[in-house]
Amino acid sequence: MRNKAALALETMLQKHEAEYALANTTLEFVPVVCIMVGGMLELAKKLFGNLTVLDAHMKRNLEADGGFGPTPFWSTPGSL
Repeated sequence: MRNKAALALETMLQKHEAEYALANTTLEFVPVVCIMVGGMLELAKKLFGNLTVLDAHMKRNLEADGGFGPTPFWSTPGSL
């Protein structure tokens, strides 16, 4: 998947820069990436399909760790 991202960035050109070869490449890799993502979603369904989340345990663990972690700077009021 990672090597497909580089190829996708390479094909992102302005309309006046468009080349036939790159457009053809896009037509080839987009379906492949969609199939790969579909496979990842199927795997995620198998892995997490029967996951049980116990609210009391989740709350206990979050309180023990002090929450989700440090607050990102962009979510602090007045930081932007």
